[in-house]
Formats: sequence, structure tokens, C-alpha cells
Amino acid sequence: MWGLALSSRGDRAAFRVTDGKQAAEVVVYDLAQDRKMYSLPSGVFGDLTFSPDGTLLIAKDGKAKGIGVYEAASGRRLAFKPGWVDALAYSPNKGYVAYVRDGSRLEVWDYRANRVIYTTGGNFMYQGNTVINTGLVFSPDGSRLALGTSRG
Repeated sequence: MWGLALSSRGDRAAFRVTDGKQAAEVVVYDLAQDRKMYSLPSGVFGDLTFSPDGTLLIAKDGKAKGIGVYEAASGRRLAFKPGWVDALAYSPNKGYVAYVRDGSRLEVWDYRANRVIYTTGGNFMYQGNTVINTGLVFSPDGSRLALGTSRG
């Protein structure tokens, strides 16, 4: 199992399972009813997060190379942002998705309007060495972002 997200109410879990080769899927599980609700298509993998109210699931999709925003109850895809992404986070108050694009810049995407509302101009390279982006999180009020990398 790779990647794990729990809804804020604690009633749903999303996790990535793999066959040990390349095929992978995200399973959404109803913890209260102890049953699998659905699986997202093969190829969806990596970072997973629920919206604070638990109605949305955001997943990094490796097959389609982008970010998918899904209805948490059904798995229906509501929005998609193409492009290779590293870490991702969902804002607690605005409905924005933040992510590191192509390992080089931080962007904030308004998925409802399908537009990037913020992007950094720099990149996350240190003296020519690629940095692995390991985590991204919004502050509780949504006003700040913290990015964890392999460099600290």
C-alpha cells in the first residue's frame, strides 16, 4: 500500500494498492460500514488528500500525468489539471489545490475556475541537484503553505 488519506470525519479512507509491478489503483473504503466503496481507474497513484469537509478526494494521477479532483462519495471526476506534479495539498478554506509542478515550481490551482492563481518563479534545485518534494501542507487558516523536501 502506498499513499493514505483519511476524511476529517474519520469515516472514509483512500489508499493506493499495487500488484507489485506497475498496475495500481486507489481504493476508497467506508470505515463505518467496513466495505470498499469504489476504486479509481488503474494508474491513479501517489499523493491523496480529502477536502476538509470530506466531499472531495484529490489524487495525483500518474497514468494521465496530472491531478484529479473526485467526488468522494462516488469517485466521479470533477476536474483534472494536466502536468507532472510532486507533492499536493488542498486548502482548508478556499477550495484551492497547491502542488509542485515538474519538480521546479509551486502553483496554486482554483479547480472550479480551472485556472492557476499563483505560481512561483523559481525552482527547487540546489547547486544542480534535484530535490525530492516530500510533502506540502496549508496552515489551518489557509494563509500559508509549507513544503518539505529531501533537503530539509
